[in-house]
Amino acid sequence: MPREPMNVVFITTDQMRADSLGCAGNPIARTPNLDRLAAEGVRAERMYVAQPLCMPSRSTIITGTTPRTHGVWTNGVALDPDIPTFGQLLSDAGHHTALIGKAHLRPYGFDGGAADPMEVEREDTWEQGLVPDDWHGPYYGFDHVDLTLRHHYLKQGHIGRDLRERAPESIELIDIEHALEEPTWDVAWKNAVPLEHHPSTWITDRTMQYLEDAGDEPFFVWASFPDPHHSFTAPEPYCDHFDPADMRIPEFTDADLDGKPPHVRDVIEGRVVKHEGWGPGAGDLPALTDTDWRQIHAQYYGMVELIDDSVGRILDALEELGLAENTAVIFTSDHGELFGDHGLLYKGPFPYEGLYRLPFVARIPGVTRAGTTAAGPGTLLDLAPTFADLAGVEARPSFQGRSMLPWLGGGEGRDAVLVEFVSRYYPELTLMTAVTARWKLTHYPNADRGELYDLQEDPGELVNRWGDPAAADEQREMEGRLLDLTANAIGRLPTPLSHA
Repeated sequence: MPREPMNVVFITTDQMRADSLGCAGNPIARTPNLDRLAAEGVRAERMYVAQPLCMPSRSTIITGTTPRTHGVWTNGVALDPDIPTFGQLLSDAGHHTALIGKAHLRPYGFDGGAADPMEVEREDTWEQGLVPDDWHGPYYGFDHVDLTLRHHYLKQGHIGRDLRERAPESIELIDIEHALEEPTWDVAWKNAVPLEHHPSTWITDRTMQYLEDAGDEPFFVWASFPDPHHSFTAPEPYCDHFDPADMRIPEFTDADLDGKPPHVRDVIEGRVVKHEGWGPGAGDLPALTDTDWRQIHAQYYGMVELIDDSVGRILDALEELGLAENTAVIFTSDHGELFGDHGLLYKGPFPYEGLYRLPFVARIPGVTRAGTTAAGPGTLLDLAPTFADLAGVEARPSFQGRSMLPWLGGGEGRDAVLVEFVSRYYPELTLMTAVTARWKLTHYPNADRGELYDLQEDPGELVNRWGDPAAADEQREMEGRLLDLTANAIGRLPTPLSHA
């Protein structure tokens, strides 16, 4: 029987590690508000992405389908607007739906050609004045949108239009040439934009205003923060909250790399300077000094702390407006960040926990129990049917996941989840990963290699057990699980129109 409709505040970040939270045992992170949310609800320790790049992951979240179904197999591929989304499902059922912040369902740029008025996530569309002044949706099923574009970006989108009216002098200050101090590396610096005009603040302000304006109809609001994605750059005072001298220097050994596929060493040693997820500083990875790594970590944690304070403001607003008792709050990210694990940075064709595993905390009245932990693994594929469950409506037939609510409420979860990655720059690099409570296996189709890790005994994924006779039974079992997961990832689109 469908449940009574519940309001939902869905909060996401971009490129945030699962271990970025104090409640996850991180001694450096300052996340009291997310820790409070976890103490009042549930934290999933082993939540996994479906594909570890922004656009494929966000397309999975909004459509409830795998990348092989929705077709956004890598960044730069636009999501087909005809694919059903949970936003449209909830809107049709009577919820008012809003998306505030980063959508990234369509490319930010285009190699040639004139701007299309409907390409509202492209800077040139805004630069040419093709977005009407009063346009705020609908967009991919959401009734209302307030968009930011890219990362640490103030020049276009709704945020740019707003700041041009209120504080035009702030728009350029977020760029590296205005850094408060001389950067040691061009992807980590202290940015000069005033806190009140930073994207994280703007998204929070807009979300709080939306909550204040909410009427009697149930609502779903997605607050989507573009941080802590690189470049690693926090505004004052957060850029100074973490002393680089206190940061952990990433460590890895040749013994660790010896068990990894060759493309991992190629990237670390600078022979590959372009791959998915690689941003500014391509080719500089071998030259990063301890000073650079410390600054990266200090600025990253400053960005996370600002997000946490923003979450705290949203939670306080729910309390003050009397909405907390009938509003589910769910927090997660679109993918993780390698952050120096195995000598790697950012994201890409690397099937490791820092990139694949996500922060996930939820407080759902009548469902979650305070201070509990949901045993893994979980998958973002299950978000869309979960939102349908919270709205009291039937999930779309196209959704390939299942509601998380029984699991988040203390019941049984999944035995295994699937993560896929297809490389744009290296066609031979396809990664198919199965994860269970203990083991992770990655198969490289068309290549005589794979990776197998015992996450219980080797959480740092230092020893690749692929081909190890002592782990032959486990490898065989995980290969079977991967085959099952892959077979079940076949899509249910288009929807049948009749019996035949």
